[in-house]
Amino acid sequence: MVQFLFDMDGTVTARETLPMIAAHYGLLDEVEELTRKAVSGEVPFDECFVHRVEKLGHLPVDEVRWLVEGTPLHTRVADFIAHHKGQCAIVTSNLDCWCGGLLEHLDCRAHCSTARVRDNHVAGVEDVLRKAAVVGSYKASGHRVVYIGDGYNDLEAMRCADVAIAVGFLPGTPAAGLAAVTDHVFDDELALCHCLEGLVETC
Repeated sequence: MVQFLFDMDGTVTARETLPMIAAHYGLLDEVEELTRKAVSGEVPFDECFVHRVEKLGHLPVDEVRWLVEGTPLHTRVADFIAHHKGQCAIVTSNLDCWCGGLLEHLDCRAHCSTARVRDNHVAGVEDVLRKAAVVGSYKASGHRVVYIGDGYNDLEAMRCADVAIAVGFLPGTPAAGLAAVTDHVFDDELALCHCLEGLVETC
């Protein structure tokens, strides 16, 4: 059976969540440049991610979870997931404690990075998700994997997938280098979803 794995930020959500959190609390200048470098691959993603968490970890986890839960979605992508949720999963490096509410709303399987939470604050990152490892586990279970993403940290997962799709819904995406390893590139939700529906039928 085909399994669709979606990156979350910028692919399913219509905003990058960490800069959105930072902007809400007046910390955007401290986080935005790190996010740009992470998405473009200028700096190793894990390093940038941990630094961004360090800058935001003092914020109340319950408030951040509420804020992320209200992140606007790419509606056609979200509708595709809703109609095929048994074949869809979210694969995000974002922290489980921050994006859990949004993932519950999407109501499909999800794989996240994990954090240590103490007194309603992030005390540290326990594990940064390896997206390629998630792809590998689904393939080992006999699935044909379609991976959809937009950032440089999706590159290795795309290399491992049976079908790799890059999207450019947000400015600066898809990251440089993704087109070389992808089967399709879309900057339009409707075109992407038509392609995905075709893969449901043919895979």
